[in-house]
Amino acid sequence: QESSGTVVVTDVHTDTFPALEVEFEVYDPLGGFVSNLQPDNLTITEAGEPRSLKTLETINPGVQFTIAINLSPELSNRFAGKTRLENILLRLDVWVKSQAEGSMDQVSLATNTGLQLIRSRIPEEWTSALNNLGSIDLNAEQSNLTALTRAVDLATDPSVEGEMKRAILYITPLPGISALEALPNLADRAANQGTKIFVWLVGSASSASAAPEQYAAIENLAVQTGGSIFVYSGQEALPDPDGYLNPMRYYYRAAFDSAVQASGSYDIGIEISRAGLVWTAEP
Repeated sequence: QESSGTVVVTDVHTDTFPALEVEFEVYDPLGGFVSNLQPDNLTITEAGEPRSLKTLETINPGVQFTIAINLSPELSNRFAGKTRLENILLRLDVWVKSQAEGSMDQVSLATNTGLQLIRSRIPEEWTSALNNLGSIDLNAEQSNLTALTRAVDLATDPSVEGEMKRAILYITPLPGISALEALPNLADRAANQGTKIFVWLVGSASSASAAPEQYAAIENLAVQTGGSIFVYSGQEALPDPDGYLNPMRYYYRAAFDSAVQASGSYDIGIEISRAGLVWTAEP
């Protein structure tokens, strides 16, 4: 058997002892969520002894997803008759239309003038807010960090549902030199709250070599928060945002009865075995 991927135990509920619940996530080596686990894939141990599984559920609390667009003249460049922004909005519209009815996700939209949509669960509102950007005169806009700052502010708000994970899609040209100093602080704030920032960097395919200092700053923003960066010149096929969100949407909840007789602290172990692969959460 090949050992691969990771199991992360996120919570253990003991308030109904001896009935216990353990919540956990399973990821493959590429960071993708391992879905469709069945009870016979799971072995739970307590104090080193196997326990009988009562139930195994897949929980989807949804993701808090903020699309932050730094509107600027660079987004007005045309390829095959369409501006970069038009292509971006088309890709996001396809993503919205692909979402399952009754999705638990909360979507927000931030631009240079602040938040345009806040934690909406209604896809029609997502579409309307994005479509409104199509009438903006990009050549009158000036690149700034407002969209990203407002997105980070929203994601780090401690008053929101704790079990929902948070992600930001930041669509931006290369930052100006004057903006570089603020980026590490924004990355720290996001990372400290577990918010991943995925960047669509709008600009030349050679941005990394043409402007290494600015590129490194925006790349670090993504890497430091556990996100990624995609350079979009206007010609490439844009990624599916679900590729970012699916690993963050789900977790498992397993229920079993404890057999310990004395008070104290006892380790709970989880082993997943499927198709010759083994994932283990060490107690």
